[in-house]
Amino acid sequence: NKLFILLLLTKDFDQLPVRIQRMKMTLMQYSFMPIYVPCKILNTADTLSRCQMDNMEEFTFYEELELYANHKLREILITNSKVEEIVSHQQEDEVCRLDLCIRRMA
Repeated sequence: NKLFILLLLTKDFDQLPVRIQRMKMTLMQYSFMPIYVPCKILNTADTLSRCQMDNMEEFTFYEELELYANHKLREILITNSKVEEIVSHQQEDEVCRLDLCIRRMA
């Protein structure tokens, strides 16, 4: 809807509602430009979005964030010294000092 597009284009990430932050994090890996399409044109998408799934797992925001971060970490190749440097910089950062931000890969 138009409000959603407005949120994506104009608000800073930290000002977005948590659900929209999650969606925006998922979309960050793509280059896109959201546009408004009237609902009467999107019958199939509307039907699928209303479909209930019985076996759908629900992740908390932090579980989803950790899954996303681990996925991204597996995509890049870095040395142990670089990991230590990243951890060191995270420990200096006020926000990144949170326990859930500093985890070592197994």
